[in-house]
Amino acid sequence: MAHNALARVACRALRSACAAESRVRLHWLPVRQRIGYKLALLTHKTKSTGTPSYVASLLESYCPVRQLRSSIKNLLTVPKSRLKTQLFILAYG
Repeated sequence: MAHNALARVACRALRSACAAESRVRLHWLPVRQRIGYKLALLTHKTKSTGTPSYVASLLESYCPVRQLRSSIKNLLTVPKSRLKTQLFILAYG
């Protein structure tokens, strides 16, 4: 709700105006998509440069047991965890 209100203020739109239109004009993503984008960007920068080292140590490349077409895609393994908030803490902790 705060994101929508801020979009209306930045566009100087009425309070009853559609916030989605204001976000589109500002080229803003919804909060969930923005979090996903930031995580993808951080992962890509870490994989390509190796910095920051504390994040690089948490990323593991996917190595299949046998030769597969997916082995050339530069995939990562997903760690097994029962906590659903682990990725959020990793990104913003």
